[in-house]
Amino acid sequence: MPKRDKSVSFPCIKINKGVSINKKLRLAIESALQINHPRDESSQLEVQRKIDFELIKKNIEEHRCTSLSLRVVSDTTGTVIGPFTFVCGDTPHECSSSAEKIPSCEFMADTRFNNCKASFILLVEKNTVLHDLAQANFHENAKCIMVSGQGYGDGSTKVFLKKLHRELRIPILAIVDCNPYGLQILFDYKYGSANSAFDSVNLAIKDIRWLGVRPLDLEKYKIDVEDNKFTGRAVSMAKGFLEQDFVKMDDNWVCEIEKMLEIGNSVNIERLHTKGIDFLSMKFLAEKLESKDWI
Repeated sequence: MPKRDKSVSFPCIKINKGVSINKKLRLAIESALQINHPRDESSQLEVQRKIDFELIKKNIEEHRCTSLSLRVVSDTTGTVIGPFTFVCGDTPHECSSSAEKIPSCEFMADTRFNNCKASFILLVEKNTVLHDLAQANFHENAKCIMVSGQGYGDGSTKVFLKKLHRELRIPILAIVDCNPYGLQILFDYKYGSANSAFDSVNLAIKDIRWLGVRPLDLEKYKIDVEDNKFTGRAVSMAKGFLEQDFVKMDDNWVCEIEKMLEIGNSVNIERLHTKGIDFLSMKFLAEKLESKDWI
């Protein structure tokens, strides 16, 4: 990858010193990080916990800008694999045989895609599931690019995903856990978060479709529901989704979420492995893709 600008880097945040940003914001962040003091990892992690993200959020809202424009950038945790190559700076990253780390969004403007043979992007909630599918060569058999942000996607993963979608002009399908938390992760990619409204405008991808695991899939594929009942918070989340306009305008979404509440139990993607080691890739995903069973 290209040589980074001089920056201060901690596990949670980077501050590009070559960019002039709001002075109060910079002083608050640098004070929180105690840039000239912690040298050991445990001290850095302790300082990281003290970062005043509410102040960052307040400044972003006051100046009506994004965190990326302020060069306040989270470390990337996302990975990608599929039949294509991305070039970051002058370095090519061939992704067909092994998963590659998604580059930081500070390099995204110079990132380009070559030799793409994929017909769609599969957004996978969990990195472990992505690796299971990669071992089954799902990305090769289905001719897709698989992306995982390991739960809630960081800014770099979202920028990379949107750039893939926009420049390659291929659809995005998502597979998440069948519970309110998995659905919230999907909505975070699809509509953004109320806690980062200005970032959401630039990073949200409304075209993402929910492939699975959906509540109606459980009965169709005879997937046993484990005894893992929703917490009160999870129930409240699901009921809250039903109040959202983007849900109420689509009967398919309403039906799925109401069914989720009726089941009342969390079903993780990994639960499908109880049907056989190849069930997820060879049966579940293959059939749903063939029948275009997504919403």
